[in-house]
Amino acid sequence: RHLLAINPGHAKKGLQGKPGKDPCFGLPAVWIAPTEKERAQMDGYTVVDGPAIIATHMTEFIKTNGHELLGRQEVQNLLDNLAKTYPKVVDDLIPTQISLGAVVRILKNLLRERVSIRDLRTILETVADYTTQSKDPDTLTEYARQNLSRTISSQYANPDGLLQVISLDPVLDRRLMEAMRPSGNGEQGGLPPSLLNQVIVSVRQAIERVVSQGYQPVLLCSQSIRSQLYRLVSPGVHALAVLSPNELDPKTQIQAIEVVRMPHEAETV
Repeated sequence: RHLLAINPGHAKKGLQGKPGKDPCFGLPAVWIAPTEKERAQMDGYTVVDGPAIIATHMTEFIKTNGHELLGRQEVQNLLDNLAKTYPKVVDDLIPTQISLGAVVRILKNLLRERVSIRDLRTILETVADYTTQSKDPDTLTEYARQNLSRTISSQYANPDGLLQVISLDPVLDRRLMEAMRPSGNGEQGGLPPSLLNQVIVSVRQAIERVVSQGYQPVLLCSQSIRSQLYRLVSPGVHALAVLSPNELDPKTQIQAIEVVRMPHEAETV
């Protein structure tokens, strides 16, 4: 029985075996004989067997597609279960302040970006706190994310509380805020489309570099552009997290391993 030796990005020595790919993250890998396991691990490879590959693949599938598996009935079941312990949290919110459909949308938004909805009480209490300001599910999702900061931070930071990110240069971050802010006529001002496309390409190139080094792609930007930037950059990028400082536990330490800067042509615009 062969094992799959996955190169997380820092293994330099080659291995004898049939070339392959990590089915979850697309990292380069080699099928090796069990006798080569110890040497591969010493050289920096992650070595897994068949059952572990299948289990990881299934877990990754659920994380990636969880939002598609969640419907109105599934959400109602979650609410009914929560109501057994916290009846007022549920009864005071639905449908008095917000509809079941809106709650479904909020939970789907969270799952789409791999944010756990296990702390349903916090999510619903946050929604209840902000429905007087907005009924928009996308806006309420952003508020919920901020109150899930401990969950989000622990998901992406290492055990020492260090979060390694791709950051935006402050000038670029500010210009993107201007570009994504609707103007008086309903259009978006700021960067011309060609320059915005250059920025997206630059961000994706930075993502490719950090993934090739074995890091999970985490992009840090201002809260006001977070969701829009995720929609622009995420297509075709596996397991991308786009976070804002507002969503991070204050104890989280941030280290920028890549900085994306404003394209040169935009500096004089």
